[in-house]
Amino acid sequence: MAVVGVPTEIKTDENRIAITPAGVHELSLAGHTVLVETGAGLGSAFTDDDYRAAGATIVPTAADAWGAHIVCKVKEPQQNELDFLRPDLVLFTYLHLAGQQAVQHSANAEAITHLTAALELLKTLPDTPERIQQELTLQVTLGTPLIATKGYFLEVEKVYRRALELCRSVGETPQLFSVLGGLWSFYGIRGDLQTSHELAEQRMRLAQSVRDPTFLLDAYRTLGMSLFWLGEFASARAHVEKSVALYDSQQHNSHSFLFLQEPKMHCLSFTAWSLWFLGYPDQALARMSDALALAQEYPDSYGQA
Repeated sequence: MAVVGVPTEIKTDENRIAITPAGVHELSLAGHTVLVETGAGLGSAFTDDDYRAAGATIVPTAADAWGAHIVCKVKEPQQNELDFLRPDLVLFTYLHLAGQQAVQHSANAEAITHLTAALELLKTLPDTPERIQQELTLQVTLGTPLIATKGYFLEVEKVYRRALELCRSVGETPQLFSVLGGLWSFYGIRGDLQTSHELAEQRMRLAQSVRDPTFLLDAYRTLGMSLFWLGEFASARAHVEKSVALYDSQQHNSHSFLFLQEPKMHCLSFTAWSLWFLGYPDQALARMSDALALAQEYPDSYGQA
């Protein structure tokens, strides 16, 4: 059986702990030994006694917790924790954050490695609501680098279908919007336009129900694109123009890696194409010129193409 260590989180403003007493109880029932650094749970209102009652052993130092076979953390290792790392250590942390950071820097192969490793580690943990939520986050994050490196192959559908299954098992979550978006993109690119359109409509209903401006921006974008692909150019134009109206450069450009392109530029392009098919070539040229000018502001050769 494994020895699991839980050190105190030392990253600034991080008050959480990687495992709750309930999680420790499950691991203890399975025969594992859990070493919790003293005081590690105080930021989350869990005392050492709470962990002792759940079956943990309280250890006095971070080094004692890091000496375990498996170490569980919330945040990635900080600079002064790197000396604790060793070849035989299994580190279970929110590697989706490292993976997401790699995605933001277009280090997609690195991201896939981090995220796949985290999913493998999850298989060693009991099937609890916490584990399900962690897997959901990892699967959603994995979709973007898979698309970037492998295109819209069946592996991408598998990831998003698994994420959708997890969403249904835990109830409606914020990740559902991203999951529906991944499937929308998959089916649209592969030519199943009706399924893609239905998924875009689901995203719109979800965005309207939660009243999230970023969700609404992307819901109008994806539904507008689906309508364009179906030849409904007037409706397509109306939807992508609503997306542009919701765009805030300070808020949304930092999320462009989630949209795979700068969202306003994308919508201006579809506005231009819709105007062209509607018989307004001069307006179409003006909107495409706007899109190109915006694309040139960012080092994104894909967007300029």
